[in-house]
Amino acid sequence: QIVGADMQNYWRERLQNKALFIDFEDKGHFNSDSLKDGFPEIFPYINLKNNSDYPGIFPVYEKDLPVLLPEDVDFKPTGESPIKYSKTFNKGVKCPIFGTEAYRESDTMDTFVDSSWYFLRYVDSHNNNFAFPMSSPLPIIHSENNNILLELMKEIAEFCQNLNYCFTGLSAISILNNGPFRDSIDSVDVKIKNSDFNVFMRFLESNNFVQQSHVRDTITFISEKYKYTLKVTLEENCEFTKKYLESQLYKIDKIDNLKNFTQSFNHTDIYTMLDSFDNSTNNWLPADIYMIGAEHTVLHLLYSRFFTKFFYDCGYINFDEPFKKMRHMGLILGPDGRKMSKRWGNVINPIDEIEKYSADTVRMYEMFMGPYEEAKPWNDRAEKGVFRFINRIFELANKVSDDHQLDQKIELNLLIPKISIDIESLSYNTAIAKFMEFSNYLGDFDVIDRSVWEGFLKLMAPFAPFVTEYLWRRLSHNDSIHEQQWPKYDPELSKNQVKYKVAVQINGKIRGTLTLDDADTTKEDLLNLVKQDSYMSKFLNGEVKKLIYVPNKIFSIVIAS
Repeated sequence: QIVGADMQNYWRERLQNKALFIDFEDKGHFNSDSLKDGFPEIFPYINLKNNSDYPGIFPVYEKDLPVLLPEDVDFKPTGESPIKYSKTFNKGVKCPIFGTEAYRESDTMDTFVDSSWYFLRYVDSHNNNFAFPMSSPLPIIHSENNNILLELMKEIAEFCQNLNYCFTGLSAISILNNGPFRDSIDSVDVKIKNSDFNVFMRFLESNNFVQQSHVRDTITFISEKYKYTLKVTLEENCEFTKKYLESQLYKIDKIDNLKNFTQSFNHTDIYTMLDSFDNSTNNWLPADIYMIGAEHTVLHLLYSRFFTKFFYDCGYINFDEPFKKMRHMGLILGPDGRKMSKRWGNVINPIDEIEKYSADTVRMYEMFMGPYEEAKPWNDRAEKGVFRFINRIFELANKVSDDHQLDQKIELNLLIPKISIDIESLSYNTAIAKFMEFSNYLGDFDVIDRSVWEGFLKLMAPFAPFVTEYLWRRLSHNDSIHEQQWPKYDPELSKNQVKYKVAVQINGKIRGTLTLDDADTTKEDLLNLVKQDSYMSKFLNGEVKKLIYVPNKIFSIVIAS
C-alpha cells in the first residue's frame, strides 16, 4: 500500500530528528500493473540519522587503502568488535564527501567468518612472520581453459598417486601432487624416464584419460570424475598443461625419498618446493574431528571450507577439506528442561559448580549426562552422584598393593577395548558407566594390583585429568600420566575368559540370568542350567511347550498353563 502525502507529512514532523526520509522518483513502479518492471531509483545512501548533519555510510576511497588494523585494542568481551573502541583506528577519520567527523565501520563481516580459519593458526600460534606455515605458492600459467584443465590435471594426479607415482617437474609438483606423500614405501622405481610429452600422453591414453586426435597437437581430455570432455589445442590454449606434464614420472611414496632424489639431480627449485610442503600445517591438519553446535553447521562450516579450499587452490596447503569428521553436540538445558536463560532464572554457572564439587566432577558429569548429540537437562542429584564416584576412587587408592592379581588384570584387559571404542564413538556416558562398574568390581577386593590400578588411571585420565594426575603422582611417578602410552589390549590374556550373560524369561517374566562360558550353548543345555538354579527352577512347574533363544541376550521358556 502506497503511503499518501498526508501520512508522509505526519511522520516527517514526528521523526524529523530521528530518521532520514528518502523520496523516490515517481516512475509508476508502485502500482500493480507495472511493479514487475523493476524498482525505483533511490538516493546513494539510506541510514538512520546520527550526530552528524550528513548521515550515511560511504566507502573508503581507493587511494586511502589499505586501512591498517590498530594495535591499541582491548579484547575484553563487550559484545562488539574490539577495534570499535580503538582510539587510533578512528583518529582523524573524516567523511570523504562532506569532510565532517566520522568513524570507521567495525562490523564488516559475519562473526563466523572471523573464526573460520583459527585451526590453521593453532598449528603455529607463535609464528610472527606468517598466519600459518605454508607451502611455496604454485607457478601460475594462464590459459582460457585454465580452471577446467586444472581440475583435470588434479584428477590425473590423483589417479597416478593411487598407483604410487608422482610427477617431478617443478610445476607438476606444485599443482598436481598436492603436497607430500604420507605412506612409507621406501622405493624409487623409475616408470617413465623419457620427458617426451607424447610418451606421457600415450600413458594417459592407455588409462582412458585422453583421446589423441589425428590432427597434430589436438587432445581430448576425458573426466570420469566430473563427467565431461574437453578438446584442446596445445599450441593455442594448453601450453601450461604441457609444462605441467612434460616431466618425469617416478614411483615414490615418501616425501624424504623424493626430496633426496631431486636433490641428487641438483633440482634445487623442486627440492625447495618439496621441503616447504613438509610443515606443521600439512602435518597436523586437516583436523580429525570438528565438534560443534547445530547452529554452526551452515555458516561456520561453510566459511571454514571456503578458506581451506581457497588456500588449497593457491597451493599454500595440501588438503582441501578442513575437517575429517563432524559431530554435533547437544545443548545442556537448565534444571527445568528449558534452554538456559537469565529470563528463566535457570542458568548454571560452571564456576560455582567447580567450587562446590571440583573441575573433574563437572567435566565427568557433563559427559555422563547422556548421549553426546542430545539435549540434556541439568540434574544436581546426578552431579552429586559423580562427585561420590570420584571420592570412591580416592578410597580405592588406599588398597593399591604390589600383590599379583590375575583376575583383576583380566578384567582390566577386557575394559581397555570397551573404553577405547566408546571414546572413538563419543559415547562418553557409557564409558563412565563402565568405570563405575569396574570401581565396584575392585571394591570387592582387599587389595588392588598396582599394575591394574595404573592401567585404570590411564583409561580415566582423559575424563578426570586432575584426579588421575594426583593419584598417579602418589604412586611415586615423576612424569605426567598424560604423557603415558594408552593401555594395550592383550588377546592372549583374556582368551577363554570372556563371559556371556543371558537373561532368562519364563512365561514372559524375567526370572534371572545365566553366565555362560560358550556363546554357542544349545537351548537344551540352557534349560538344564535353569533347572539346576534353585530360584529359577521353582517356576518350571509344568510342561515345557517352547524354547526361544536369542544368542547372548535372552532365553525364553514357555510353560503350559
